[in-house]
Amino acid sequence: MMLLNLSKLSLICGTLLAGINASATKFAPNSSLKKRDTVIPNIMGGSFSNFVNVQSIAYYGLLGETNYRCTGTLIAPYVVITSAHCIYDTKATNSTGWSNIRIGVGSVQPLPKNTNSYTVSSIVMYPDFIYASPFKDDIALIFLNECVPPDVATPIDIEAPDMRESQYIAAGFGQVSQTDLSPSNVKEIIVSQGDQEICKMFFSDAEIGTKVICVAQTNGHGSCFGDSGGPLYKVDYNKLLGVESSMVSIDGEQCNTSDTVAIYMLPSGYLSWIKKNVPCLGTSCDYKSICNKPSSSSSTS
Repeated sequence: MMLLNLSKLSLICGTLLAGINASATKFAPNSSLKKRDTVIPNIMGGSFSNFVNVQSIAYYGLLGETNYRCTGTLIAPYVVITSAHCIYDTKATNSTGWSNIRIGVGSVQPLPKNTNSYTVSSIVMYPDFIYASPFKDDIALIFLNECVPPDVATPIDIEAPDMRESQYIAAGFGQVSQTDLSPSNVKEIIVSQGDQEICKMFFSDAEIGTKVICVAQTNGHGSCFGDSGGPLYKVDYNKLLGVESSMVSIDGEQCNTSDTVAIYMLPSGYLSWIKKNVPCLGTSCDYKSICNKPSSSSSTS
């Protein structure tokens, strides 16, 4: 764990807890922060997913390691989108680390219970990403060595969220509680936008709704370690709206922080960069034309 001090804010960056990945941003109590009367639950406290609803979800793990994990989403037959800090945490920022990564798709079970395991051809991180809280531009593309057949898993379309909508679906392979570190099947939960005053402590008005969305999280309900990179869906599950990046920790608490926010990157805000690197997206992909040579040669582009 790295601890950075910035003015009155204490920022925890790239947190690792017993080998389980997440990122948390911590700040001291501030009496000026707005308290909400109620919090819509944010993937602790949720329910286990039915695969028919999350057919694009991906498990990010390490060869021979069952504790470390992130989550991702299949956006093209051989491309998974996830958080860039997961790439840093696994020392996969260049080709020497790519061979250690394993991607599991086509199941709500984690590896190795899920036998649909894929190796990595290359990884491209957003070039402006800096490995420091609050992990702005925390997004990366993972290129697999082969296409995932559509009868195993199907890529999802990307869409910008309607900030007027009151509910979304968050999902991930993360811990189901602050203390239970064991791998879990995919869980999901209904979330809503969180306290925007907290969000604005780390992101500008121009970034909120275009590059990031902050969703409500409270004790026992929300993202936890291993959910990094996980999807934020529309309530009908048919569009990818966000990629889980980090969470704001108050008073030193982490997954069990009360009345805070989890931060999601919005892939729609990075669409030109994604399209530069990925030949097709979601349901528009023609498998016959793109599944001969899935490749990308650089770690940043």
